[in-house]
Amino acid sequence: MLCYSIIFPSLLVLLFITPPVNSFDLCVGQDYGSMQRYLEHFPAPPLTMSYMNLTFHGLTSPTSYGSGVQWAEGASALSSSGAVAIGLDLGGVAGLSSLLSQPSPPSLSPLLNFLRSPSRNGSLLRIGYEFDNPQFGYTSSPGLYRSAFSSVSSSLPSGVGAVWHTWARSASPDHLADFYPWDDEGAVDKVGVSIFRHPYREAGEESMESLDAVLAFARGVGKRVVVAESTPFGGYDERWIRTVRDWIRRNDDVVDVWCYIDCDWDGFAQWRGVGFGDTRIWENGGAE
Repeated sequence: MLCYSIIFPSLLVLLFITPPVNSFDLCVGQDYGSMQRYLEHFPAPPLTMSYMNLTFHGLTSPTSYGSGVQWAEGASALSSSGAVAIGLDLGGVAGLSSLLSQPSPPSLSPLLNFLRSPSRNGSLLRIGYEFDNPQFGYTSSPGLYRSAFSSVSSSLPSGVGAVWHTWARSASPDHLADFYPWDDEGAVDKVGVSIFRHPYREAGEESMESLDAVLAFARGVGKRVVVAESTPFGGYDERWIRTVRDWIRRNDDVVDVWCYIDCDWDGFAQWRGVGFGDTRIWENGGAE
């Protein structure tokens, strides 16, 4: 992986986001407008983020699901490499069943055509992201999820990585083995984790212990790790950023991408009042 070690104009960001010796790629998201504003203050990162479901709205033209503009083509143009990290919602058990009822699967052709562009080499696809988060509807059918993950992964063009992305909430994640495609281990290029409240707890549910448990699993299956979604819960927090940065440094044998969500969460109808707050670096002392 390329080393993202550009010196930002802010000492605070240099210390907390981009240490002088850096073993990870920085990825920024998660909506188009927030990423545009980020680029007004900082250099373009190697990866940007976008989200979509199986309708592929937001792939080649802008759309909004209530959490800001999603536009993968636009996000690709904002990254320094053209690569984009896409979160693909498979639509719960009904979506898994529909996907598996089709050969190849042809329903993915708009996305696959988009990813085949040489400019998108190095992109990541989080297939059915946060598969163990109950709100996404996969937890009752790990077998269907495994099959759907393998089906989608097998269709991806070379140069695009398939990310198996866990919510990373449990400190005893025995369920991970149920969702992992053991009969098709080549389907997984990277293991993804989410980091939200984790840095505020050493042990227990949604804690640093939870993250370490996922890393142990990733090492056991021989896969590298992507911090696929991360943001402080409650607003921008230097301690949170330092904790995540140091955790990545300690585990740089496996962690090679850090995706940070740089946005004002309360500015979006879907997230207003949930508690994430304003996590923009440049708006909270990161670009003085």
